[in-house]
Amino acid sequence: MADAVVFRSKAKLLQLRRAVREFTRNDVHRFPFADALTGYPIIGETRTPLWINSDDAEQVLVAGKIHNLRLAVRRLNGVEVAAEGVFSFWKQLGRTSRFKGYVAGRELREGCLIPNTGGGLCQLSNSLYDAALRAGFLTIVGPILEGNNFWDGLHVEQIPTGEDWLRNASLVVLPAFVEHMPRRLLEAVACGVPVIASTACGLRHVRGVTTVRPGDVGSLRTEIEKVLTAGF
Repeated sequence: MADAVVFRSKAKLLQLRRAVREFTRNDVHRFPFADALTGYPIIGETRTPLWINSDDAEQVLVAGKIHNLRLAVRRLNGVEVAAEGVFSFWKQLGRTSRFKGYVAGRELREGCLIPNTGGGLCQLSNSLYDAALRAGFLTIVGPILEGNNFWDGLHVEQIPTGEDWLRNASLVVLPAFVEHMPRRLLEAVACGVPVIASTACGLRHVRGVTTVRPGDVGSLRTEIEKVLTAGF
């Protein structure tokens, strides 16, 4: 019970932080619907199955997920992002509430399947991210997303995105407070690259993944040092 309260509190704090950041910055905003690009060739796409093999009890949540995806697609289909514009999935979509028609859908949280209003939309956001990578778009990370001083004291290098992003990786780390089975970590596991992630990522029982509690900086440092020193 205590862990659930801590998790919920951290999630609310992160949501508040994001809301403040987006309110005070003018480079992240909603884009309008348009048809200027109608008829142009498709430069990136990805496909994932909607229905999955699951027990009867879970099918209700899968159906809820598909309903939520349909609502979300209506808000995104036809949106055109201006050149050099910054697209934010959740900024464009807005709050997923019952008032807007969203229902309880299938959501993975810390490795557990739970019902959540608007659940299942990570399938759409992950697909958009993957399609953007295939199209060669710049995906914003660290120095831009977290602010100018977030990486002070560290050498940060942005590498070109694409299917070979793991080619020279010795380790992939994601100490997230809120996540849902991140696809990039699963790609790293499939390629045999060591992964260190917080338990919030829901990969606690996946082979090749070392997990630490969210916010446990000491354990995170220790596990990173173990992996890096073992490679020499």
